[in-house]
Amino acid sequence: MEATLDVMHIRLLVQILNNVGSIEHELAARQLSLKDDKSKSWFIKVKGILQKYSLTSIYDMQQNPPSKKQSKELINQAIGDYWKLKWIEESSTQSSMRFLNLDQCGIGVPLPVWKSVHNNK
Repeated sequence: MEATLDVMHIRLLVQILNNVGSIEHELAARQLSLKDDKSKSWFIKVKGILQKYSLTSIYDMQQNPPSKKQSKELINQAIGDYWKLKWIEESSTQSSMRFLNLDQCGIGVPLPVWKSVHNNK
């Protein structure tokens, strides 16, 4: 769930940064120039999300916004790598995760157990 929300936030940011001349684009420029990291601004929140996944800084994106296709690939790769590493770290400390095959796990990829569930429609 967290990863899905993070993806949505970053994609919305990319749309805003690519929509030069819009009110949202001007608001982004203002918020990023005036607010510090303690601010409750949505743009500062997304700045933290970008840092969490080691993506391009929000200021670099502001100067050179990525295309929709380019950003989709980068976002999916970075978020997938982040969560896979987090799951590997957690699996070493939680016995309940020892049977989880992390090679078959990923963001947006259903676990194999769901293949055994039939659609009841």
